Amino acid sequence: MSNNTNNNNSHGDKQQYLSLANSYSNYLYKNLNKLINETDIDNELLSKINQIHKDDDKIMKQHNNLKILNDKLEKAMEKLDANLNNAKNYLIRNKLISIENGGNVVNDNLQLKSELIDQNIRILENCVKLIKKENK
Repeated sequence: MSNNTNNNNSHGDKQQYLSLANSYSNYLYKNLNKLINETDIDNELLSKINQIHKDDDKIMKQHNNLKILNDKLEKAMEKLDANLNNAKNYLIRNKLISIENGGNVVNDNLQLKSELIDQNIRILENCVKLIKKENK
């Protein structure tokens, strides 16, 4: 009977050990999952932080590119303004336009001159017609 009791004790001990092992296994499983999930959260956070730094670098590059383009635009505008002033001065110097009243009134002498030339051409055309008519 002692052999049978020993068997029961050893079987009971095995059950107890299996139950205890199962409890420890569940405990380890839960804690490992917590660690893994925390690591995932940390990895997500690190990933987001890295993405923010990458985006910040892209924004800084675009900002620098915009500064460069703005500087080029300002230089082009200065050059255009200088060219417009040169053209205006050329037109005034050659009496193609005249400016009165502090620059508020621009007289287009070029239009007037082209109308006079057109009128002279018509007069010459009529003269040629009259000469041809008399020579017939």
